[in-house]
Amino acid sequence: MRAVGAAALLLVFLVGPVRGQAGASTGLLGQVTDASGAAVPGVAITLTHVDTGRVRTVTTNASGDWEARFLSPGTFRVTFELTGFKTLRREGITVSTAEMASVNVALEIGTLAEAIDVIANAGMVSSGSMTVQRTLDQKELDSLPTSARNFTQLLVIEPGVSADISELLSNDNASISPSVNGARTTNNSFVFNGVDVTNLLCCNSRINGSSGTIDNGGGSLSRNVAPAPETLQEVKLQTSLYDAGTGRNGGGNFTLVGKSGTNSFRGSLYYYNQNDALMANDFFFNRAGIEKPILNRHEGGGTIGGPLIRNKTFFFGSYQRTQADTSFVDEASNTVLLPRALTDDRSDAGINAFAAAIWAPRHGRSTSTSSTPSRGSC
Repeated sequence: MRAVGAAALLLVFLVGPVRGQAGASTGLLGQVTDASGAAVPGVAITLTHVDTGRVRTVTTNASGDWEARFLSPGTFRVTFELTGFKTLRREGITVSTAEMASVNVALEIGTLAEAIDVIANAGMVSSGSMTVQRTLDQKELDSLPTSARNFTQLLVIEPGVSADISELLSNDNASISPSVNGARTTNNSFVFNGVDVTNLLCCNSRINGSSGTIDNGGGSLSRNVAPAPETLQEVKLQTSLYDAGTGRNGGGNFTLVGKSGTNSFRGSLYYYNQNDALMANDFFFNRAGIEKPILNRHEGGGTIGGPLIRNKTFFFGSYQRTQADTSFVDEASNTVLLPRALTDDRSDAGINAFAAAIWAPRHGRSTSTSSTPSRGSC
C-alpha cells in the first residue's frame, strides 16, 4: 500500500507581545533584599527576552516581592534598578513552560551608573511547586532518535510513563498515547501553544485491535497533531501534582510550545529516509518464507523565521512533506460473515432459525432440530 502525506504548510505571524503560548503559571518571581537581608520595595525590574527583544517591567512591593507571569518561554535578561543601589543585571535566566522559577537577589549600595553583571543561571529554583515534570528542549528534540520523528515517542523517558512502541512500518504520523502512572491512555490532556487541543483529532483510534471498539472520548494523543521536531521549542510533560490551572485529566499533562520568529533570520532544511534495504527481515517471517516488508519513507521540509519589525513583529513558517511506501495497513477492509438464516423475518420461526444457525457452529451441533424452542429461550 502507498500512503502519501499531504503537503502541510504552516505560516504563523506573531504580532506584538503575543502571550498565547504561555499560561499564568509560566514566568519568574523572586524577592529583592539589601546587604543586611531587609526587603527593598520600589525596585524597577526589567525583563528582556533575548531573542525577540520584548520587554516587561514590574516593581517590587512593600515586602520586596515581585512576579511576572505569562512570559514567553526562552532566555531572559533581568535588570534590577533603584536609586541608591548599584544596577544588577542577571543574564541567562531561562523561562520554561508551566513553571514559575525564583530569582532572588541582593542589591549593593551605590549609584545607578555602577552595574554588576551576573552571567549565569545558577541559583534558580522552582517556586516551591511539588509538580513532577520533565522538559524536552530543542537539543533533545533534535538529537533523540524516534522511528517516525514524533515527539510522543520521547515521552516514555519520564518515570511513570509507559506506552507501546509505534509500528515502524506505520504510514501515518505514528503518534502514541502513553499511560501515565497507570492511568488510561485516554486520560491525558494536551495543550499546544496555550490552546487545549486534547480532543482535536484524538477520538477515532481503536483501543482493542484492528477490529476492536472505537475510542470516542478522553484525552488520547494517538492520531492527534504531531508537529515536526524542527518547529518545536519545548515539550513539557507533567505527571503528577500539577495545579488545576494546568491539568484537566487525571493522567499526564503535555504542553507543547512552537518556535516563533526572532530578531535574527534563521532557517533550516532537512531530509530523512527510511529504507528496507538497510533492514533485516523479521526472524519469524524468514522461517515462514515471507518476504521482507516494504518500507521506503521520505520526509523532508524546512523552516524559516525572522523579524518583520525588530522587537515588535515576527514571523515563522514551516513546510513538511511525507511520502511512504509501506506494507503496513491499519485496516484496509472489513469482512463480516453472517449466517444465511439472518433475514427480515421476525416471527418465532425466523428468530428460532437464526438462533439455531449461530448456535450450531460454536457448539458443534447440527442446525436441524426436532424441538422448537420458545421466543424467550432464544
